[in-house]
Amino acid sequence: VTLLTASWLHGNFLHILFNMMWVRDLAPALIDLIGVPRTVIVYVVSGICGFLLSSVMMYSPIPIPF
Repeated sequence: VTLLTASWLHGNFLHILFNMMWVRDLAPALIDLIGVPRTVIVYVVSGICGFLLSSVMMYSPIPIPF
């Protein structure tokens, strides 16, 4: 469940704003290119991969400049 809900949870208003701006700018072009169902799949899979990468990098020996 966390894998699917993580992409819709946000840290603050600025994060939500920038995500909304990117979706507004890129979604129409992506929908024209690959269609609505595939666009939804790309969005969901991207959120899952982002969450997994973030989780894995928490245990990385490489320092992350946050």
